[in-house]
Amino acid sequence: CYGETCNAILDKIKAWAGEEGQQMMWISGLAGTGKSTIAKTIATWAAEEGILGGNYFFSRDMMELRKSSHVIPTIAYHLSDYDSSLTEQITRSLVEKNGHVLNQEITEQFKKLIEDPLRLAGNPSVSRKRTVLIIDGIDEC
Repeated sequence: CYGETCNAILDKIKAWAGEEGQQMMWISGLAGTGKSTIAKTIATWAAEEGILGGNYFFSRDMMELRKSSHVIPTIAYHLSDYDSSLTEQITRSLVEKNGHVLNQEITEQFKKLIEDPLRLAGNPSVSRKRTVLIIDGIDEC
């Protein structure tokens, strides 16, 4: 965001990212009101803070960024790069399915590449830091 144009919104998102409780924040608004700019600004901030687990920005202008089939594998890749405890679990899901999970419906991809690895890698005795995932432009796919 430029200058002081969206500090109140950015402060609210940053505060949310640092607190326990609500695990999802949904930013909505009319087209052209700056949601993507805010998402990109938060992605940059989260990367600098070391809490950006992954991001995906849909775009109607680029065919390869308009397909919903790319979002889950991309987020899984970012998560495995972000947290090495997830790398083994995500790789195992891919190997067990011989890579075919990439051809499955998005709900199956989510279960096998995100939900299951997070659950299996989770160790109740190990405290995980808050991880921010950003998906922008869902209406553009």
